[in-house]
Amino acid sequence: MLELTNRIDSQKGLDEQPTDPTKILKNKVQELKKNRQFEEALLLETVVEDFEKNKKHENYWRDLGLHLRHLGKYEEALECFDKDLEINRINFGTLYEKGVILYEMGRYDESLESLFKAYEIKYSKTHGNSILVDNLKAHKKFEEILVQPNVNEHELKEHYFWYYLAMALYQLKRYDESIENFNRAALIKADDSVTFYDWAKCELMANRPEKCLELLERACRLDPTNRRLLRIDPSLAGIRNSERFRTLCESATTIL
Repeated sequence: MLELTNRIDSQKGLDEQPTDPTKILKNKVQELKKNRQFEEALLLETVVEDFEKNKKHENYWRDLGLHLRHLGKYEEALECFDKDLEINRINFGTLYEKGVILYEMGRYDESLESLFKAYEIKYSKTHGNSILVDNLKAHKKFEEILVQPNVNEHELKEHYFWYYLAMALYQLKRYDESIENFNRAALIKADDSVTFYDWAKCELMANRPEKCLELLERACRLDPTNRRLLRIDPSLAGIRNSERFRTLCESATTIL
């Protein structure tokens, strides 16, 4: 690993030498063995061996960052994503993953910056021919969103891209922009209750309580367990006196 990082730094003229992130995975393997979780240890050990054998793989640093993220090693994962960006330069996938992890760390401004860079790479240059953009122009209202039951892996990733972009904007109180991106996420995957639930909260913050209730009802139809959150979610305080909201709350007792 050290040989690889020395070679990369020499090629790119970098002054700093990154640490060995695979050591974290190896330590996790030992921890799993110590806890007698041998099956999980074997699977992770296979992953480590694969990384060691494929150090020249184009997506080496990004894939390693994803594994570190799943282990909760966010700072180390960010280092890997940054290293991937240094090597591969413009890279939608890595910028997207970096934006997601920054969001999970509560660094919303940085998350938005990374997601916007990803957007510029993948979407801003293709608006003229984008089916997604054509759909957005034709479907501006919630009622016009069509359910699409068969969402492939590429579409699922697009859905999450728009969702995290919406959430970062929501956390930064840029509600109108956030709503636009929740709409984009829902156009791709119209059966994701989490999208509609979070979209509803954004509509409430934008002072559109009726739209909020409409979206909450949709979220609860898609997943009735969402009703359990209604009574305890502090962000919904503004509609607690609504009859429609009380009806939703009363319905929650049937699934408790």
